[in-house]
Amino acid sequence: MSVASHELKTPITVIKAYTQMLRLLKGQYSDKVGEVVEKLEIQTGKLVRLTYQLMDVSKIENGSLQYDLIKIELNSFLEETVTMLTNVHANNKINLQLGDGCSVMADPLRLEQVLSNLIGNAAKYSDKNSAIGVATFLSEEGGSITIQISDHGMGMSKDSIARIFEKFYRVEDIVSSHPGLGMGLYISSKIVADHGGKIWVQSEIGKGSIFYFTLPLAVPFKQ
Repeated sequence: MSVASHELKTPITVIKAYTQMLRLLKGQYSDKVGEVVEKLEIQTGKLVRLTYQLMDVSKIENGSLQYDLIKIELNSFLEETVTMLTNVHANNKINLQLGDGCSVMADPLRLEQVLSNLIGNAAKYSDKNSAIGVATFLSEEGGSITIQISDHGMGMSKDSIARIFEKFYRVEDIVSSHPGLGMGLYISSKIVADHGGKIWVQSEIGKGSIFYFTLPLAVPFKQ
């Protein structure tokens, strides 16, 4: 898996570079060609994400997934990340409800990866124009913060809930309708665990899902 993902990186990078060059030449081709170039860029982006997911899975299994931990003011970080993801998932309204301000020790790129995956899944498995909720609340002990991502999508069965964080697991009912390899939640669960947190989900078929994950506070919060 490691060798394959590294071998894929070079040709995908070249394809992406040529696609970006084509976009710069926009005035030299028709709108019809422009639509093809836009689709090419979207699919290239998917290949890039899949390749990096494969690399992450390989690093996790080899115990070589590295982190650059810094102190992060969580509310500001969430505001910036949600603003960015709002532009990515323009068909869904993302509602942000922040609790008390606090700081966590985390790798910002990896934390963004977890949020991007959870919010991306919420958008992917929900109807267009449906709302996605992002909220935070402190633990009763004041030693950790919980981030909650909720949707009003298709939901999951109890069997799927029990297996959703397994590597390559995909809900059988959506395999043909929603593409993917089942790596995002597995990777996210490992990132959260490596930060000293926990991740879990509550879901009901036809009513949606709520994903939760916790992070230890850099400084315990005093009520």
